[in-house]
Amino acid sequence: MKQQLPLARWRSGRAERWCRALEDSLWTSAPESVLVPTRFGSTQAYHWPGSGVPLVLLHGGAVTSITWEPIAEAMPDRDVYALDIMGDVGRSEHTAPFSDVTELATWLDDALAVLGQDVGDGLLT
Repeated sequence: MKQQLPLARWRSGRAERWCRALEDSLWTSAPESVLVPTRFGSTQAYHWPGSGVPLVLLHGGAVTSITWEPIAEAMPDRDVYALDIMGDVGRSEHTAPFSDVTELATWLDDALAVLGQDVGDGLLT
């Protein structure tokens, strides 16, 4: 039987509000914001519309998709998506735990499918 990892939760509502306010103050552009349903919870996605093969960006630990804003803005003609990783400080809401890395990949596949981006289209090759 697979062991389920604990869900990431804010320990303090005050800390969450502070982090959200800080993030809101740092955005300089207004990408399209989409809350994407997945089997592991709602995933916050940001979209800078463009053309060509979409670029999907995933941030590192203890940050949010705002880290990708300068990169997305530097490519105004490129279609760019940035997703707040499930279980981190971003705005995604992790409601069902991952039991292994395969489920993390399933989460990403779910999110991309809802956004109309199929991994089979070469996004992650």
